[in-house]
Amino acid sequence: MDIIRTILRREGLSIVDIKDPLATIDGGDVLFTGREFFVGLSKTTNLSGAKAVASAFPEYPVTLLRVCLRSTQ
Repeated sequence: MDIIRTILRREGLSIVDIKDPLATIDGGDVLFTGREFFVGLSKTTNLSGAKAVASAFPEYPVTLLRVCLRSTQ
């Protein structure tokens, strides 16, 4: 992980660590519109993960959505 941090910092990107060890977040569950975040709560993103997004970007509203996958059969 240190090599990834080094590369991201070299590219001028900020890194925000999630402090809650129980937080999970999948980037595919997050949508940023440029004005707000939508975070889907799913098997791979929990409420703690969504709160981490809100904490990392306090200047943007974060809307939570429950994601339920349904079988197409």
